[in-house]
Amino acid sequence: MNILLLLVFIFGFKVYAYPQYTYYMAGVFFHRAYTNTLYFVKNYELIKKNNEPFVLSKPLPQNSTFFFHIGESVRADHVPMNGYKRNTTPVMFREFKKGNLFCFSRAISFWPQTSDSFVAMSTTASISEPVIKDSGFLPYLKRTGIKSSAVFSGGAHKVLAIKLLTFSLEEQHFTNKRAHTALPQIEQLINSQGNNFIMYQGEGSHEPYETYDKELFSVYMPVNFTNNADETTINAYDNTIVCLDDFVKHIIDMLKDKNAVYLYASDHGEALGEDGKWNRQAFLYKTHDVVRNILFFIWVSDKFKMENAAKFAALRRAGKFPCISHDYVYHTILGFYNIKNKFYNEKLDLFSEKSEPFTDNLPSSVPAGLRKFKFEQIQQSNQ
Repeated sequence: MNILLLLVFIFGFKVYAYPQYTYYMAGVFFHRAYTNTLYFVKNYELIKKNNEPFVLSKPLPQNSTFFFHIGESVRADHVPMNGYKRNTTPVMFREFKKGNLFCFSRAISFWPQTSDSFVAMSTTASISEPVIKDSGFLPYLKRTGIKSSAVFSGGAHKVLAIKLLTFSLEEQHFTNKRAHTALPQIEQLINSQGNNFIMYQGEGSHEPYETYDKELFSVYMPVNFTNNADETTINAYDNTIVCLDDFVKHIIDMLKDKNAVYLYASDHGEALGEDGKWNRQAFLYKTHDVVRNILFFIWVSDKFKMENAAKFAALRRAGKFPCISHDYVYHTILGFYNIKNKFYNEKLDLFSEKSEPFTDNLPSSVPAGLRKFKFEQIQQSNQ
């Protein structure tokens, strides 16, 4: 009976969530989602209490804004900063040339699934050691008096693990899948007084690549929103990145006169026909690299450069690294606010002069990396 029920769930998972995948692939995704959900349910109370001690190595930045944008399905190699033939991101490219935006040519996603990558970026879990050792970075911000808020245009907030890890947010807002509809709410949050941390998660370039304004951002034509198509599908995909660039322009305009940082990290990449694979189908094949190599950039304002000379120098140095990963997000955010706990690793803080490039190899066989999140060390540290 249990096996029959499991098969029914996998069938439903494939038909309604991932119709383009094989049953085996849908089964792998379902198993991972199911087992990780059980772990979060079991460790609910441990996650919600954050007893970990920390210190401020320096005073908090004053009147600062940190905008953390969790992107969706954007590959590193489809932007001109990384050599793409099309100028899909003219605004980002301009800021890159000015020296305000640092785009990493190779950045490795924790896993080709939004919820898992969200969890990994928010916590101590790393690609090589998926162990959650505390309640994520958000409770530390709250305990230091930093106002933290989030705007969700995508559906990540519905996932139990993300609900638990964002419980300490002071405000949460929800808009539809069109990123630009979130801008008025984001502007209101950015213009709040004091130190502000703002998280945004949207649909972005999620297949079938149609959540953009067709009248404004149909730069590459013709388009086809059917999966597993051809160059016309790539045109639609690139148009979503054109839309992203315009969204980034609006955010930069809101931040440019402030002491501000804008960190963008896509949750995963996307296969676009490599070896006949599309979307995230490639994660079980040799071409899985395209679904793990993501767009990752950090933009800083001129005021940030003037008021944070050491951090800017460290970032400029790190901008030349051949590779980074999702592992850096947790430590970089803590480092920006000068928050140090026993889990903080200056080698993974892009604002630290001691940061180092990512050297772990991407598994040649992705199924070998199918590890569940673990909480053993949380239990020890919070007892």
